[in-house]
Order: sequence, then C-alpha cells, then structure tokens
Amino acid sequence: LHTVVSEDEPITVHRVEYQDTVTYESIPYETEYVYTSLFYRNKSRTMTVQQGREGTNEITHRLRIVDGEVESSQVVSVVMTEAPVNTIIKAYKAGAPVSDLTGPEVVNGVPSSYTAVYTGRATGYSASRGRGASGLGLGYGTVAVNPNLIPYGTKLYITSTDGKFVYGYAIATDTGGALLNGSCLVDLFYETYSEALMNGVQQVNVYVVG
Repeated sequence: LHTVVSEDEPITVHRVEYQDTVTYESIPYETEYVYTSLFYRNKSRTMTVQQGREGTNEITHRLRIVDGEVESSQVVSVVMTEAPVNTIIKAYKAGAPVSDLTGPEVVNGVPSSYTAVYTGRATGYSASRGRGASGLGLGYGTVAVNPNLIPYGTKLYITSTDGKFVYGYAIATDTGGALLNGSCLVDLFYETYSEALMNGVQQVNVYVVG
C-alpha cells in the first residue's frame, strides 16, 4: 500500500479467502470420592452415587486460503456445549460422617460443646421426597426423634457408642411411632434405601449441641 508502482512493473494479485470449520472435542470426566463411615462393616465396599459422562467442546478453526491453498489455520473460539459430569463414588473412611452439616469441633469422637447426651437405639429410614413432621425438608443430616425429649430444630451430634460409625451433625425434623413409644431413640435419615439397610440397629450417643 505504500510502495510506488512504476510503469510496466508487474503486479501479482492473490485471491485470499477465510473459511470457518467447526469440530467437536470430548472433555473427559473425573472421579470424585465421598468418604463415609457408613461402610464400617464392610470397609472395601463402595457405592457409585453418580455415573460420569464426558462433556463436549465446539471448536471453530479459521482457515486462511490463498489462491485455493490453505496457508494457515487458527482457533478463533472454543465453546463448551456440554459440561462433563464427574463420577461420584462413596467409600469407607474411619470417622467420616454421613452428614455434611457442621458444628463445634469434634475431639476424640465427642463435640467440644454440648448440653446433654442420650444413649439408646438408632435405626435408619429413607424417603424419596417430602418433609418431616416438623415441616422441614428431609435429607442427610435430618433425623426423627421424640419431640417431647428432643424438640424439633435441635442440633445434634450422633455417633455409635463404639465409635465405628459416625452419622455426624444433624437436625431433629421428624418423628414416628417407634420414637414416641420409646422403642427407639433416634431414626437416622438416608437418601437411599440401601444405605438405610446398611445402618441396621445399633447403640448410639446423641449429643445435644444447640
């Protein structure tokens, strides 16, 4: 553009085109481990909570074509059209709680701050959806109690008396006939029926922390 052209100087004209092409690339998924003491009776047991699935990237390449020949190619955009879904596996770890609720620091299996402790029989139950008798939702970390002994909304820490199983911090949200007649101290909620079966019946310490 800045060169003076003299008379009779040959000028070469090149036809330049740009062409976009789209390719797709798989995004690998990873495997995450969630640890729990629930499998203390069979420490080698694992449970697949979620099966992994690869994601997809849409990649746009821009080709520079000179006189019908590809001279160069560059990536001009990468768009994730589908995010990968990781595989989630539950596995055993000593002392790992079932519930992910938090509370006071736990030292040697006992919360550092609590106002009372009850010892008794624990069972397990599950439900696909719904709310407890208190009106609060159900999920890991919610348990059924006798509300005359432990009021709804009370925060608890629950562990087996031998320390092998740790449910962890929980909120009293539900009740049932076995709780009201005294045949059971606490019924622990699980999100799957198989986990509720694994819990079985055992002696637990229920610490009242708030």
